[in-house]
Amino acid sequence: PATADFIVHRERQGRGGKEVPLLTCKSSAEDLQLLARALRRHLGTGGTVRNDIIELQGDQRQPAATYLRAAGHRVRGDIQ
Repeated sequence: PATADFIVHRERQGRGGKEVPLLTCKSSAEDLQLLARALRRHLGTGGTVRNDIIELQGDQRQPAATYLRAAGHRVRGDIQ
């Protein structure tokens, strides 16, 4: 996928109190699917793409941000 700007944040609402990292980007659905697959494999975790937002399982904000930066993307938001 082409270089993109990602906003990383976490959400707890509607998930039984569990935090889920969300990666928001204005990119095509196909690019997001490919990137989500690569992130899941690299991080060894589950996840999906819903409404053009990548959702990962577990607190994977920092490792996901590191992976995205290494892939040449810009990352901002709630990474800590």
